[in-house]
Amino acid sequence: QPTSACARETVQLWSETTTSWDPPGSETTEPGFRPMMARRPMIAVSPVENLSVATAVAARDAGLPKPSAILAVYPVGQTGDMGTPSYVDSATAKPLSKAMIGWFVDKLLAKPADAADPRINLVNANLTGLPPTFIINAEIDPLRSDGDLLAAALIRAGVRVERTVYRGVTHEFFGTAAVVAKAREAQAVAGELLKKALSLMP
Repeated sequence: QPTSACARETVQLWSETTTSWDPPGSETTEPGFRPMMARRPMIAVSPVENLSVATAVAARDAGLPKPSAILAVYPVGQTGDMGTPSYVDSATAKPLSKAMIGWFVDKLLAKPADAADPRINLVNANLTGLPPTFIINAEIDPLRSDGDLLAAALIRAGVRVERTVYRGVTHEFFGTAAVVAKAREAQAVAGELLKKALSLMP
């Protein structure tokens, strides 16, 4: 979908699940239920890798409840530089290559100027006030350096960031826990980080 439409829909969904969602079959929200909904984290994995951060920014700007944490798995951090170290050393990686990302970006943008939109060019967005953010990257992935750039931008904005690069694996590894040990490890670590973030919420 066009960037603006996708952004509107995700913010609307976040608004509904944190401020106006009632349990099925009930006429009123159970005591304490709605605050727990607001404690949920935001998680984004391919093919919407940067959506958790972008939606958290939009929710902040709209005055909606802040998520307890952000988990971004191989996020797209920027759209202006396809000459980063990982775009060079993983240019022909499988299942995601530099050429494929270029094709995706071309189809995403309505016009070239949209590449500067902070909803997708996150390193130039206002990231202040976001919750603890956990970034997972694969070593053999054109987007590895984007994770590094996004982490640096979040740290400059005062956000607590933890980032792990899993060696010897490629883009999409995170969903292969049934057969890839590094994926099982990454999922377990992500789960523990999110539980920790939830426990720190008031």
